Amino acid sequence: MADSQTFKYHVAMSCGGCSGAVTRVLTKAKDNGDVDNFNVNLKGQYAEFTTKPSNEDAIFQKISKTGKATHKWDSWAAENPEDAAKAEKEAAEEAAKQE
Repeated sequence: MADSQTFKYHVAMSCGGCSGAVTRVLTKAKDNGDVDNFNVNLKGQYAEFTTKPSNEDAIFQKISKTGKATHKWDSWAAENPEDAAKAEKEAAEEAAKQE
């Protein structure tokens, strides 16, 4: 997708079912051509996706409709720096295990 950007959102997920719901929404968006690619990280409590800036709000709304509290990562991290640091650390540890 030309002019795509990557967006990151904090998504309050507590189990595989939660991350599965977000993954299903983003998979459907990808299948429809609205998202180039995405990553949902349960331990890190985030979803990242690459899309045109004009699609960002629609994708955010779709994630929010899963019933999970969803916030732009930067805003959430600024208000919750300790939680954000912990989430980033856990996501990095999980990624290292998968390598």
